[in-house]
Amino acid sequence: MDGSPHSWRGDPLLPISAGIHRQADKLEKAGTGLQFAPLRVDLMKLRITTFALCAAIVGGMAVAPLRADEPSRKAAKIVAEAWLDLVDSEKYGESWEEAASYFQSRISKDDWIAMVGPVRKPLGALKSRQFLGSKYVTEAPGAPDGEYVIIQYKASYENKKNAVETITPMKDAGGRWRVSGYHVR
Repeated sequence: MDGSPHSWRGDPLLPISAGIHRQADKLEKAGTGLQFAPLRVDLMKLRITTFALCAAIVGGMAVAPLRADEPSRKAAKIVAEAWLDLVDSEKYGESWEEAASYFQSRISKDDWIAMVGPVRKPLGALKSRQFLGSKYVTEAPGAPDGEYVIIQYKASYENKKNAVETITPMKDAGGRWRVSGYHVR
């Protein structure tokens, strides 16, 4: 700049446009009676704002677009809720039939019926169930590698107000999601 009162060389504050200031200087010198204060931006605030905006954009990119595992998580949730409806209705045999082949290979239908009834019946009738979240994984403890979605629900039963249900559908042979595990605590 030219050393005018609006010069910003060496100034930690940066005018948005030096051209605006040159025009303001000309108008002031022409005797218009107008006086202009330079428009300035604090560099630190500009850097912080720019950084925050970039971080929000980059961070949003990880969340805003459809996650690659979202279709799997949605499909698994639909299967899990249909399966839970069978268990809630005390249709334990049908729940075994709809379970993953891995589940069926680990427990017979008769043993499943004998085991799940005494666990669920003391809880009483289901009052509410709220989805807490899901996680797509390719490894599950004690199970073969594959595609799994671990889903948790907050459940309230007649005799147990605060239960957490964990249900794990897996992608079975043929690419169909089926329940491979269920736990209430």
